[in-house]
Amino acid sequence: MILCKISLYIPNVSILISDYKNSLIFKPFRNCKNYYGGENAVTGIIDFYNELKERITTQDEERKKQVKVLILDEYSSIIDEYDKEYDLKKKVAYILNMGREYNMRIVVGMQRADSEFFKSGSRDNFRAKIALGNISAEQTKMLGLDKSKMTDISSFAGEGYLHLDGLENNIEQIKVTKIDDLSSVIDYIKEAMER
Repeated sequence: MILCKISLYIPNVSILISDYKNSLIFKPFRNCKNYYGGENAVTGIIDFYNELKERITTQDEERKKQVKVLILDEYSSIIDEYDKEYDLKKKVAYILNMGREYNMRIVVGMQRADSEFFKSGSRDNFRAKIALGNISAEQTKMLGLDKSKMTDISSFAGEGYLHLDGLENNIEQIKVTKIDDLSSVIDYIKEAMER
C-alpha cells in the first residue's frame, strides 16, 4: 500500500527496494532495475547513499527535482549481518539527516523497533511511523508514541497505529485496506522502479 501511494502520488518518483530477505511480497519486482535482493541489499543502500552524496556535492537543481525513495526491508537483519563491514548505520543516519533537502527519502521496515539500529538520534528524522499489531512498551518508547493516546486493539493483520510528527493529535489508529486490483498496483510500482 505504501509503495502504491508513493508510485501514484509523487510525480516521476524513483523507487529502490533493498530486500535482504528476498521476500515473496517483492517477488514481482525482482527483475526491475532498482531491485536489490539478498546480499545485494547492501549495494542498494550504498548506491542510494552515494546518490545523496553526489546530489550534495554537485548541487544540481535538476537532479534534485526527482524524488528518490529507498524501501529498506528487514533493516535490523541487514545491520546485524553487514554493519561492521560497510558502516551501514552511519550511511542510513546520513540519509535520514540529509536526505529531505535533496528529495531522497527512506522507508524502513523492521520486525522490532530498537534505537540501537539508528546512530546519533537519526530515528527522530522519521516524520511518520507505523506500528502494526500490538507493540511492546519498549517499542512504543522507541517509536516516540504516547501510550496514553493509544487504545488497546487486537493484533489482527494490518491493524495498528500511525504517528505523524507536527500534528496536534499525532497518533491515529489505522487498518490497512486490501488491494483489489493488485496487478495494476504492481505495474505502477514497476514503472517507478525503472526510473
